[in-house]
Amino acid sequence: MPVLSEKPIAEDWEQAAATVRQAEDAGLLFMIAENYRRAPVMRKARKLIESGAIGELRSLHCDHYKYLFTEKSYFLQMKHPYLVDVVVHHLDLFRYLSGAEGQWIFARSYRPEGSWHPGNLALDLVMEMGDGNMASFTGSLNHQGGGDHLERRLADRGHSRDDHPAGRSAHSVPG
Repeated sequence: MPVLSEKPIAEDWEQAAATVRQAEDAGLLFMIAENYRRAPVMRKARKLIESGAIGELRSLHCDHYKYLFTEKSYFLQMKHPYLVDVVVHHLDLFRYLSGAEGQWIFARSYRPEGSWHPGNLALDLVMEMGDGNMASFTGSLNHQGGGDHLERRLADRGHSRDDHPAGRSAHSVPG
Protein backbone atom coordinates (compact mmCIF):
# COMPACT_ATOMS: atom_id res chain seq x y z
CA MET A 1 0.00 0.00 0.00
CA PRO A 2 1.43 3.46 -0.88
CA VAL A 3 2.50 5.64 2.05
CA LEU A 4 2.07 9.42 2.25
CA SER A 5 3.96 10.82 5.23
CA GLU A 6 4.29 14.28 6.73
CA LYS A 7 7.72 15.82 7.12
CA PRO A 8 10.06 15.37 8.78
CA ILE A 9 10.37 11.66 8.19
CA ALA A 10 13.16 11.34 10.76
CA GLU A 11 15.32 13.16 13.27
CA ASP A 12 18.45 12.92 11.12
CA TRP A 13 19.77 11.92 7.69
CA GLU A 14 20.63 8.34 8.69
CA GLN A 15 17.11 7.63 9.96
CA ALA A 16 15.56 9.22 6.86
CA ALA A 17 17.77 7.18 4.52
CA ALA A 18 16.90 3.99 6.43
CA THR A 19 13.16 4.74 6.10
CA VAL A 20 13.51 5.28 2.35
CA ARG A 21 15.52 2.03 2.00
CA GLN A 22 12.81 0.12 3.90
CA ALA A 23 10.13 1.42 1.55
CA GLU A 24 12.24 0.60 -1.52
CA ASP A 25 13.02 -2.91 -0.21
CA ALA A 26 9.29 -3.51 0.38
CA GLY A 27 8.39 -2.15 -3.06
CA LEU A 28 6.26 0.62 -1.52
CA LEU A 29 5.58 4.03 -2.99
CA PHE A 30 6.69 6.38 -0.19
CA MET A 31 6.08 10.13 -0.46
CA ILE A 32 6.53 13.11 1.82
CA ALA A 33 3.93 15.88 1.82
CA GLU A 34 3.48 19.06 3.76
CA ASN A 35 2.03 21.85 1.73
CA TYR A 36 -0.87 24.22 1.47
CA ARG A 37 -1.91 23.29 -2.09
CA ARG A 38 -4.26 20.58 -0.89
CA ALA A 39 -6.09 22.73 1.66
CA PRO A 40 -9.69 23.30 0.51
CA VAL A 41 -9.37 27.06 0.92
CA MET A 42 -6.38 27.20 -1.42
CA ARG A 43 -8.12 25.10 -4.06
CA LYS A 44 -11.09 27.46 -3.80
CA ALA A 45 -8.78 30.49 -4.01
CA ARG A 46 -7.18 29.12 -7.17
CA LYS A 47 -10.60 28.56 -8.75
CA LEU A 48 -11.63 32.10 -7.83
CA ILE A 49 -8.44 33.47 -9.40
CA GLU A 50 -8.78 31.36 -12.55
CA SER A 51 -12.44 32.33 -13.00
CA GLY A 52 -11.75 36.03 -12.49
CA ALA A 53 -14.33 36.15 -9.68
CA ILE A 54 -11.98 38.13 -7.42
CA GLY A 55 -10.44 40.21 -10.15
CA GLU A 56 -7.05 40.06 -11.79
CA LEU A 57 -4.17 38.67 -9.75
CA ARG A 58 -2.00 41.66 -8.85
CA SER A 59 0.26 40.39 -6.10
CA LEU A 60 0.50 37.73 -3.46
CA HIS A 61 1.26 38.39 0.19
CA CYS A 62 1.39 36.10 3.17
CA ASP A 63 1.61 37.01 6.86
CA HIS A 64 2.48 33.92 8.87
CA TYR A 65 2.85 34.19 12.62
CA LYS A 66 2.88 31.31 15.03
CA TYR A 67 4.74 30.00 18.03
CA LEU A 68 6.65 26.88 17.08
CA PHE A 69 8.65 25.29 19.86
CA THR A 70 10.35 22.00 19.18
CA GLU A 71 13.21 20.00 20.62
CA LYS A 72 13.88 18.18 17.34
CA SER A 73 17.62 18.22 16.80
CA TYR A 74 17.50 18.84 13.05
CA PHE A 75 15.49 22.04 13.64
CA LEU A 76 17.66 23.24 16.52
CA GLN A 77 20.81 22.87 14.41
CA MET A 78 19.56 25.15 11.63
CA LYS A 79 20.77 28.75 11.53
CA HIS A 80 17.81 29.79 9.33
CA PRO A 81 15.01 27.29 10.12
CA TYR A 82 12.19 29.47 8.81
CA LEU A 83 13.99 30.01 5.52
CA VAL A 84 15.20 26.41 5.14
CA ASP A 85 12.36 24.36 6.60
CA VAL A 86 9.12 26.36 6.63
CA VAL A 87 8.73 29.08 3.98
CA VAL A 88 9.25 26.62 1.13
CA HIS A 89 5.58 25.68 1.52
CA HIS A 90 4.43 29.28 1.19
CA LEU A 91 6.64 29.80 -1.86
CA ASP A 92 5.11 26.69 -3.41
CA LEU A 93 1.69 28.16 -2.66
CA PHE A 94 2.64 31.37 -4.50
CA ARG A 95 3.58 29.21 -7.50
CA TYR A 96 0.34 27.23 -7.27
CA LEU A 97 -1.92 30.28 -7.02
CA SER A 98 -0.19 32.34 -9.69
CA GLY A 99 0.68 29.52 -12.09
CA ALA A 100 4.11 31.13 -12.46
CA GLU A 101 7.63 30.37 -11.31
CA GLY A 102 9.69 32.75 -9.22
CA GLN A 103 12.25 34.77 -11.18
CA TRP A 104 14.23 36.29 -8.33
CA ILE A 105 13.99 36.39 -4.56
CA PHE A 106 15.34 38.53 -1.73
CA ALA A 107 15.03 37.30 1.85
CA ARG A 108 16.10 38.62 5.24
CA SER A 109 16.18 36.04 8.03
CA TYR A 110 16.72 37.25 11.59
CA ARG A 111 16.44 36.24 15.23
CA PRO A 112 13.53 37.91 17.02
CA GLU A 113 14.27 39.43 20.41
CA GLY A 114 13.63 36.91 23.18
CA SER A 115 13.56 33.93 20.83
CA TRP A 116 13.88 30.46 22.34
CA HIS A 117 15.84 29.27 19.28
CA PRO A 118 19.51 30.14 18.72
CA GLY A 119 18.86 30.72 15.00
CA ASN A 120 16.70 33.04 12.94
CA LEU A 121 12.98 32.40 13.50
CA ALA A 122 11.72 35.46 11.62
CA LEU A 123 11.70 36.22 7.93
CA ASP A 124 10.88 38.96 5.42
CA LEU A 125 10.89 37.99 1.76
CA VAL A 126 9.99 39.38 -1.65
CA MET A 127 9.90 37.48 -4.94
CA GLU A 128 9.07 38.42 -8.51
CA MET A 129 6.95 35.83 -10.27
CA GLY A 130 7.33 34.90 -13.95
CA ASP A 131 4.06 36.64 -14.79
CA GLY A 132 5.44 39.96 -13.49
CA ASN A 133 3.45 39.88 -10.23
CA MET A 134 5.21 40.32 -6.92
CA ALA A 135 4.92 37.98 -3.97
CA SER A 136 5.88 38.93 -0.43
CA PHE A 137 6.05 37.12 2.87
CA THR A 138 6.62 38.15 6.45
CA GLY A 139 6.46 36.01 9.54
CA SER A 140 7.82 34.70 12.78
CA LEU A 141 7.90 31.30 14.43
CA ASN A 142 8.41 33.00 17.79
CA HIS A 143 5.09 34.85 17.83
CA GLN A 144 3.39 34.54 21.19
CA GLY A 145 0.48 36.82 20.44
CA GLY A 146 -2.42 34.44 20.34
CA GLY A 147 -2.24 31.45 18.04
CA ASP A 148 -1.57 30.74 14.42
CA HIS A 149 -2.52 33.23 11.78
CA LEU A 150 -1.97 33.01 8.06
CA GLU A 151 -3.39 35.55 5.66
CA ARG A 152 -2.90 35.78 1.92
CA ARG A 153 -3.96 38.76 -0.15
CA LEU A 154 -4.57 37.60 -3.66
CA ALA A 155 -6.21 39.87 -6.18
CA ASP A 156 -8.15 43.06 -6.84
CA ARG A 157 -11.17 41.94 -4.86
CA GLY A 158 -10.24 38.89 -2.80
CA HIS A 159 -8.14 37.33 -0.08
CA SER A 160 -8.00 34.24 2.09
CA ARG A 161 -7.50 33.99 5.80
CA ASP A 162 -6.62 30.96 7.92
CA ASP A 163 -6.86 31.23 11.69
CA HIS A 164 -5.99 27.59 12.16
CA PRO A 165 -2.83 25.90 10.86
CA ALA A 166 -4.82 23.13 9.16
CA GLY A 167 -7.05 25.66 7.44
CA ARG A 168 -10.22 24.36 9.12
CA SER A 169 -11.50 27.87 9.77
CA ALA A 170 -10.20 29.28 6.51
CA HIS A 171 -12.18 31.03 3.87
CA SER A 172 -11.67 32.86 0.61
CA VAL A 173 -13.71 35.99 0.43
CA PRO A 174 -14.27 38.82 -1.98
CA GLY A 175 -13.02 42.16 -0.74
